[in-house]
Amino acid sequence: FYGLFPQLMTFALMLVFTVFGVVAAFNYNKQVIAHIGLVGAYAVPFLLSNDSGNATVLFSYMAIINVGILVISLKKYWKPLFYSSFIFTWLIYGSWAAISYKSDEHFTMAFVFITVFFVIFYATFLAYKLIKSEKFLKSDVVLLLLNSFILYGLGYGLLENHETGKELLGVFTLANAIIHFVVSAILFKKKLADRNLFYLVSGLVLIFLTIAIPVQLDGNWVTLIWALEAALLFWIGRTKSGSFYEYLSYPLMILSLLSLTHDWGIGYNNHFSDETNLKPIINSYFLTSILFLAAFVFINWVNGKTVRSSNAATSNAFTKIMSFGIPAILLGVMYASFYLEIEHYWQVLYLDSEVVVKSQDDYGYSEYNYDFKDFGTIWLFNYTLLFLSALAFVNIKKLKKCVLGIATLSFALITCLLFLTGGLYMLSELRESYIDRSVSEYYKIGFINVGIRYVAFAFFTIL
Repeated sequence: FYGLFPQLMTFALMLVFTVFGVVAAFNYNKQVIAHIGLVGAYAVPFLLSNDSGNATVLFSYMAIINVGILVISLKKYWKPLFYSSFIFTWLIYGSWAAISYKSDEHFTMAFVFITVFFVIFYATFLAYKLIKSEKFLKSDVVLLLLNSFILYGLGYGLLENHETGKELLGVFTLANAIIHFVVSAILFKKKLADRNLFYLVSGLVLIFLTIAIPVQLDGNWVTLIWALEAALLFWIGRTKSGSFYEYLSYPLMILSLLSLTHDWGIGYNNHFSDETNLKPIINSYFLTSILFLAAFVFINWVNGKTVRSSNAATSNAFTKIMSFGIPAILLGVMYASFYLEIEHYWQVLYLDSEVVVKSQDDYGYSEYNYDFKDFGTIWLFNYTLLFLSALAFVNIKKLKKCVLGIATLSFALITCLLFLTGGLYMLSELRESYIDRSVSEYYKIGFINVGIRYVAFAFFTIL
């Protein structure tokens, strides 16, 4: 501060004081001294900074400090040191990435150090389990997931904003899967007593492996990773007597549903230009919906085949919630996936029917075939009538669920009421358009305007 010592010498002295703090902590067997000496050491680069902004020196120093802290935490079994190191490291790195990171200058260095920090914490976490034969705790699940997804989230952000890196997102995801696969293979070979750790790491392998292709090709991977992770955690929780995993799966189910609706909002609203038009069924958003449904079909199957092994009150409460919640999400998404495809198809036809008309004073305006909008509404009615008919048929013949029967009947009555009001009105509009074909000189109005009513009546009759 006063310029009495050169910066390098001061840095060396600070390291000596840090080492002295470690020795003192060992000598007095007091963890608080280690916190003061080691965790306080994170402040050294900032105290001695000359505003050079040399992040390489900062992160190299932090990596050395981390190794020291984690060796001590293992030797003395001082886990709070481990937690402090974890929090400080990712907090400092995240702050730097948000404020000072420049892709063209720091990309390689930034990527190397997130990998180094991830490996240090991952190795320490496993060391506690292997060397100390520590029991698998709930906090360990959170820590392992946090470490894995902080690496993935930061790494994904670095790659996405890099010209070459954005082409390697799938490879990066696959690399994450390989890392966890190697760890799970080691755990399997060691035959640890606590199998929950093996299941969790193996689950991470499946998650990253499954999303590698959609990450490379599409941006809907967030929905997929949350849905697949929810399915995995729910399966572990129900079949391996790990209730904590089941608790973790609940918010992930909600998050994946919200993410899916967000994807729908982006995908099905981008039909205003030829470049963004979606092909019916053959598009990434519908594929995301199908994979989401596959995950929830699995969750629903596990929920129906297994029973929670917790206390009776808790088990009954959760059984009731899940018996309604999971099937409701499953059926709701199943219905909405095809509904949106049908709606989008007719909306695109309507927009593509645009004819620019110029008047005598060269003033131009657009004409559209509004019959496409009416056809779209009728086919949405037809689809809803068919969906409810199929659901009622399956429930009557096989499922025989009273609650589902009441729900289906309620929705059927509402749909019938809407069809007998709005649906019949749309049919009459199409008929009027057919009878008075002079309304539009730009479009051909065929008998289908009248024939569609009998198709709709057939679906209505079945229901």
